[in-house]
Amino acid sequence: MLILKQAGAGQPVKEIRPKCGISSACYYNRKAKFGGMSVSTLRRIRELEAKNARMKRMYVDLALKNTARNDLTEKEL
Repeated sequence: MLILKQAGAGQPVKEIRPKCGISSACYYNRKAKFGGMSVSTLRRIRELEAKNARMKRMYVDLALKNTARNDLTEKEL
């Protein structure tokens, strides 16, 4: 979130955006989501989001296996 730090230090957003290659909408979305957070908080959020994504993938995998198992069981009956 170097962009937010630079803007907070007084650099105009119009100068920062082209250097980073983002739109003004992207900048303001990031500011709304991450503005005022410390680096450690951001790091923790990223870790939790990664863990959440892994758990969602695990759930989908187990749900598919369960559905397949149930389909096989129904066919055998």
